[in-house]
Amino acid sequence: MSLLPPEPTEFIGFVAPREVSETRGPEGPVIDRDYLRLLAQAHEWGGFDRVLVAAYSTAPDPLLIAAQVAAVTERIGLMIAHRTGFVAPTVAARQFATLDQITGGRVAIHAISGGEDRDLAKDGDHLTKDARYARTGEFLDIVRLS
Repeated sequence: MSLLPPEPTEFIGFVAPREVSETRGPEGPVIDRDYLRLLAQAHEWGGFDRVLVAAYSTAPDPLLIAAQVAAVTERIGLMIAHRTGFVAPTVAARQFATLDQITGGRVAIHAISGGEDRDLAKDGDHLTKDARYARTGEFLDIVRLS
């Protein structure tokens, strides 16, 4: 049994650029700014610690969506999904650091290695999962040095 106090539990929500779910297909513009604002603010007002901004081949850029969420909220953290291998690690490090400075330290990065093979192939990534995980390790080493 540990004598250290437990780490606080973080509550993480999810923001999407438009209304869509397992039971409701997407409608309207790819980015519905009003919906995104209301969803982000609802998470903040509801006491969530962070929101995940997901990455997949048919979605708007998660870093830019996170910037919009930050612009319409005050304190909620941003967990930005980032697929390694598409942006040079030094460039990504600058982008992450810039957004973190703009938001007052609200940025966390969720490095994506796995994912669904067919979705990754849509972006031109045909590596095996093992190769993608190795690439992520190298990516993180370089980002930490940048």
